[in-house]
Order: sequence, then C-alpha cells, then structure tokens
Amino acid sequence: MTGETDFLEYLADAGLSWFTPPATDSSGLKWATAGFTDVALNLIKCLNGLFIPVIYNSDKLKYHINFCAPEYFQYGNELVIGYAPWEFTKLPQRKIINLNRCDAVWATSTFVRDVYIKNGVQHDVQVLPHGVSKDWDIKDREILGDFYFLLDNGGDIFTDVVYDTIETFLDSDLPDGVKLVVKTTRSLRNVIEHPNVVYVSDFLSYEKYRELYYKSHCMLYPCNGEGFGLVPFHAVATGMPTITTHLTGCADYSDHTICWPHTWEEAIPKVDDGSTLYEDDLGLWIVPDYAALPEILHDTVENYADLKRNAIQSARILRSSATWDQITDSMISLLQKI
Repeated sequence: MTGETDFLEYLADAGLSWFTPPATDSSGLKWATAGFTDVALNLIKCLNGLFIPVIYNSDKLKYHINFCAPEYFQYGNELVIGYAPWEFTKLPQRKIINLNRCDAVWATSTFVRDVYIKNGVQHDVQVLPHGVSKDWDIKDREILGDFYFLLDNGGDIFTDVVYDTIETFLDSDLPDGVKLVVKTTRSLRNVIEHPNVVYVSDFLSYEKYRELYYKSHCMLYPCNGEGFGLVPFHAVATGMPTITTHLTGCADYSDHTICWPHTWEEAIPKVDDGSTLYEDDLGLWIVPDYAALPEILHDTVENYADLKRNAIQSARILRSSATWDQITDSMISLLQKI
C-alpha cells in the first residue's frame, strides 16, 4: 500500500476494529458520561460513509482503535491504537502502562498530548481532536424577550462547579430578564431554587437537545479541566458566544471563546456523593475564578451584538476545518503512518 487510495481500499476490504465501552458496561455499572459514545458514533458513521466497515472489538483485524479510558483498553490485534482524553497534569501509573502497551497513542488536544509525554508515555503522541456535526446549524440568535445563558454540564462527574456557578450567577445583580438554564443528565443532589434558574435534567431527544442550544443566547461552561471540551466547541460551532476556560483542552480553540479565567489547584476530584473519584496523585486541575464571572456576564449581555457577530464568524472557521468528516480523514492518515 503506497498511496492513500490504496490504503482506503484496504480498509474498505479489511475493516477496522473499534472499542468504546457502552454507556452501561457488562457489570451493570452506568458510566458517568456518554461523551465517549457520542464521539465514537460520529467517527464510526464517517468511516462507514467511506465504505469502511467497523467491527466491535474484534481481534481478527489488523487495526484496532481503543477510544476510552486506558483501563478499558483491549489488546490482541497486530496494531493497537490508544485514543483517550485526560484532564489533570499527572497520569496514574496504570494508565501509563496501558498506553505504552499500544502501538500508537492519540490524544484529543495539545494539552493531553503534552501531559502524556511528560508523564512517561513512550510514543510520538499525535493529536486527533473532535469535530462538528453537520446537522448543527449556525444560528443568528435574536433577543425577543428574556436572555438565556445555558450551562450544559456534559457528563455530570463533578458538580461543585455547577453549584458555585449558579450561586455566582444569582449574586451578579443581573437584570431580571436574564435567566440561567442548567442542563444535566440527571437530577442534581441539591437544587438552588430561584425564578431565574431553570433546570433541565430529563433526557432530551437529539432534536430537542439541539433546539435547546439554538434557543439559548450564550454558553456558560465551568469546568475542572477538559480533554477537549466538546460541549463548548459545539456551542461555538452554532454561532453561540461561549464563556469558558482558555486552559487544558479548550486552549486549542481559545481564539473562538470568551475567556473565563481559571486557576491551577491541587486536583481532588470528588463526585456528587462526596466520594473521591481517584485515589492517585493527579497533580493539578483547574478551578473557575468565580470573582471574575459577574463582570463577564454583564459584559456579555451589554455587548451581545458584537459578541454574537464574532461567534458566527468563529463558527464558520470551525466548520471549514473541523467537521467529523475532516477529523475522520485525519484519523485515516494517522493509521496509515503506523
């Protein structure tokens, strides 16, 4: 196989093996986030569009891609690829061992690549980011009544940032017509009741979830670190002004978001029930600077027309270079180089 066409023909004939655990694994344990599944399905759909069959976790095929946490990686194929995000500055030894067992390692952002290399992953780690779905359109949002900030917490692993952001929003002395919509995948442990805060914890169909983005005016995204940050990335891709960190995975598209300063602190990740997610030394993670948020919120409301114009231009830029089809083309090029 000397050229790209020959390699595509080979893949179309031989297929690829892929492993991403389902949202509920064989033990009955429910994953805290379906983010891996969403990305995997988008990439597999694009591969199928190129007539490349994707087989679930088959050791009979030459190429096998693991897209999941390294603890779940599957081995046994001739060429095994480990593809995984990460949010902290240190990596547990078990993850390093499993990444080094692979024949190639891909990271979701420049930040993740650098963390892997710094922590002893012995590969020329390549960055394969995430993409934009074609059926999410650019919207020119109008303010016809209330102004809606959308806080979409994604996977709901860490909820302290959600509570603290809601409290800061309510303490920001915003006009009464400014509302905060809080989207979670399950009900929060504690709910701060206020007429200007709307909670959406129900499962939404794909169409209704997309419509929630279209009807919101600005994304407000706090986090403790991102391997990539698909939630704010997709918000920008619809032309929505997006307030988020310019650190970790979000740094790769920081030119297109409104900076919410975050600071580095010792990583002690606790889940909603108060238990610690990892017992390992994870180094540092990021924490939102809540004192800076009120000014950012006021500036967003007061200068929305300009910010919206910039966001629409950013959406056009992202869509010209980061569709899932383009990410899939990059993935195939990386496979060919192994």
